[in-house]
Amino acid sequence: MPPIYAVGLLAGLALASLLLPGTTARRTAALGIVAAALGQAGAAVTGADRLEVVSLPASTLAVDGGLVLLGTALLAAAGLHSLRRSGPPAATSAGLLLLTGAMVWMSWPLLEAAGPARAAAGALTLAATCLAVFQLGRLTGLGGALRRADARITLDAAIGSGRRPASVPAALAAAGATAAIAAPHLGFVLAGALIAAGAWPAALRQYRRAIVLTVLGALALGRAAWLMRAMAGPDGLGMSGLHDSPFSQAAETLLIPLIALGAFGFFGLWPLHGARGGVLVPVGVALLVRVASALPQGLQEWQTVLVPIGVFAVWHAAVTRRPGELLGAGAWLACVASTGEPAAAAACGLSAAAFSLTLGDLLPGRSGSILRRGAWLLAAVGGALALRPALAAEVVYTVLAVAGTAVAIASGAPKPAAPLAGAPT
Repeated sequence: MPPIYAVGLLAGLALASLLLPGTTARRTAALGIVAAALGQAGAAVTGADRLEVVSLPASTLAVDGGLVLLGTALLAAAGLHSLRRSGPPAATSAGLLLLTGAMVWMSWPLLEAAGPARAAAGALTLAATCLAVFQLGRLTGLGGALRRADARITLDAAIGSGRRPASVPAALAAAGATAAIAAPHLGFVLAGALIAAGAWPAALRQYRRAIVLTVLGALALGRAAWLMRAMAGPDGLGMSGLHDSPFSQAAETLLIPLIALGAFGFFGLWPLHGARGGVLVPVGVALLVRVASALPQGLQEWQTVLVPIGVFAVWHAAVTRRPGELLGAGAWLACVASTGEPAAAAACGLSAAAFSLTLGDLLPGRSGSILRRGAWLLAAVGGALALRPALAAEVVYTVLAVAGTAVAIASGAPKPAAPLAGAPT
């Protein structure tokens, strides 16, 4: 299946799933999308999108075919469950079932090569394994204990709840984020990022977070900028020519940890996680996509450290039920697991999802609900774009991250944060 068709189909399935009535049906459909997307991406990485599935190993056919079959079964179950209702829910369910049929048709070469028995066995084994792990977590009560411990160590646990952001720091944060995303010179990019790092938490009265993010960013990014200026020489640090600057492999290996450390706080990952941090995720993505991607050899050298950090954050978000951190972790992984346009597009989509989710939690009523649902649609598109390059680079870590995402979906999320004080309801 051509990548653009696969992403478009998954986006359509995500949209239909978000419109389903009932939380159980939406979660079931979301789990189906995750399973089918992983199976399709795994087959594509090994050549199945060129119809070479017959030559794939039996174990690969069983896993990838089983994932697609399990995903379509979950999607069909969610659609049939809601089809019994009359009116708009029935139309939404019919659309979901139609798109599920399209997925089966487009994945038919893989399912045919795997064979009914092998694909069914793979699907049942995967479903049984996931259910066993999920039930084990519920029986041990580990998730609840970790959530209680996490609530005590959050940097801003009791700050800024339900209050309107201060207008002046919020405007400064917007200006800084714009500079980080669009400025033509590295100096303005880093300065804008530091302004956003301090201004947005200050707008929420999260002053400890503002200090930590600003100091961490200033130390790491300032050092990186000083070294890059010395190394670039007469070529300068314009963003248009940064990829052509004469950085050696040793220099790139030295610079990447500094840039990654400076960008880390913007993604809202443990231990710098907290409420309403998704607004800063696009700034972190800008730092990694615009700056770190200009140092590809150094990024490759540090992937064995940076990728596990993202996987840990996915599981932390899943266990503690922090959807904002989950999206931030996905954006981080899209940036560090691979380079290239698909990975950059995936990171941008996931960062936009984190931003939209945060605004949706802040705003009341229907507007907040629309933004939250739009966030998950963007997350589906970004995740679909991220899977193939991530699997091509890091199979085990990508599968672990997808498994953590499935746990997060099955576990559900806490109630949204309180809306902005003073906002119309």
